[in-house]
Amino acid sequence: MLRTILRPTIRGVRSALGTNGVAVALNRMAALLGECATQRQQDQQVLLSRIADVEKRITSKLSYTQKDIPEYHKDMSERDDAGALLSERDLLCKWIALDQETGMFLVLPVTTDDPVVAAYLRGQPTNAYMLDFLRLVTDIGDQVVDLGAHVGTFAIGAAVSGRRVIAVDANRQHIALLDRSIKINGLDNVVLCHGAIAAGEGVVRFREDGLFGAVDYSGNSSGTIPVPAKRLDDVIENLGRGRVRLLKMDIEGSEFDAILTGERLFAQDRPMVWFESNGPTLRNAGNSIEELRSLFERYGYRCFRQEGERWIYAPPEQIQPEAWVDMFAMCEPDWSRWSARIDWSWSPNLILEKSRQWAALPHEHTRDHLLAQIEAHGLDVEVQDGLEQIRQTMVTTGRSAA
Repeated sequence: MLRTILRPTIRGVRSALGTNGVAVALNRMAALLGECATQRQQDQQVLLSRIADVEKRITSKLSYTQKDIPEYHKDMSERDDAGALLSERDLLCKWIALDQETGMFLVLPVTTDDPVVAAYLRGQPTNAYMLDFLRLVTDIGDQVVDLGAHVGTFAIGAAVSGRRVIAVDANRQHIALLDRSIKINGLDNVVLCHGAIAAGEGVVRFREDGLFGAVDYSGNSSGTIPVPAKRLDDVIENLGRGRVRLLKMDIEGSEFDAILTGERLFAQDRPMVWFESNGPTLRNAGNSIEELRSLFERYGYRCFRQEGERWIYAPPEQIQPEAWVDMFAMCEPDWSRWSARIDWSWSPNLILEKSRQWAALPHEHTRDHLLAQIEAHGLDVEVQDGLEQIRQTMVTTGRSAA
C-alpha cells in the first residue's frame, strides 16, 4: 500500500530533479516505510534514522536560482527580490507522515522565525488536525480551496489525500516553496494562485511576514509590496473544476473580503468553511468577530467551535475569549448530516473556563482582546458575574505589572 501511495512522489522527484539517484533513494524510502508499517515495534529508531538519511540526500539536490521563480511572477516588479529571498536560504525537504499509510514532502527554509515552519522542521505536524477535519467532511476527488496556503501544510496534505486543491497565497516565497513541494510530491491535482483576496481591483499592498503576513488595510505600514488583488469567485471560476466542497481561510483579517467576493460560491456550492477567527486581525481590517459571524448567517451559515468531538454553535452575540481560534461554518444539509455532533449552546462553565485560560496569558494583545470581549458580551446573565470577576482580576494584575 505504501509503495503505491509513494509512486507519484517518486515520479515527481525524478521529473523535478532529474536524478536517478534521488528516485532510487525514494524507492528505498517506500521500502523503509513498508517495514515501519509492518514492524513498528522493531528497530524503529534505526528505520527513522535511515529515512532521515534519505531526506538529506533529497535536500542535497535542492537549490534555488532566479530561473526557479514560477512564470506567474514575471509581471511583478519585485520578482528579482523574490529570487533573492529563496536563493539566499538553505532549503530542506522534510518528510511528514500524515497517518500510518500516507505522507508528504514539504520543501521548507532551514532558517526561520515562523513557528509553524519550525515545528514541521522538528517533525511536529501542528496543523494535522485540519487534515483530520478535511478527511472527515470531504471525499477523495472533492475540490477544496486553501486561502492562505502558507508553505502547504494543508494544501499539499489535502492533495496527497486525493482532493483537488486550489492554493492561494500572497507571499512570493510561499508560492515558490509550494511550487517545489508540488513537483517533489508528483502532484497534478494542485493549482497555485499568487495574490491576496480583496474586494478591490488591481493590486493591494501586502506585508510579507511569514505566518503573519497580511494586507495593509491602514495604508501606512512600512515594508509592504504590491500583490495582485483577487476576488474569490474569480479565482474559482478561472482555476476551479466543479463544486467546491471545503473552503479553508487563514488570511489574517481578509476573511470578510473573501465572503463578500465569494457570493456565487456561497449561493451555489454551499461549501463547509474552516477559518481562523482572529479578533486582532479582523479589527485591523476594520471588522469584528461579531460582524464576521453575522455575515456568515446572512448567507444561511452558522459558525461552530470544535471542543473535542463536539461542535458548539457560536452565534454572533457569543463571547470569543480566545484572541484567535479555528472555527468552521456550515449550512443545511450539513447541519442535519452532523446533528449528532452539534451542541446548540455553549455551557456557561466552559465559557468561564476558557476565559480564565486566556486571562492567564501574559500577552498584552490577548488581554486587550479578552477585556474588549467581556465589555461587549459581559451582560449575558449566565456568565455575567464570572466574567466580571475575571475582568477585575485582569485589571488589577495589569496595574501591578505596570
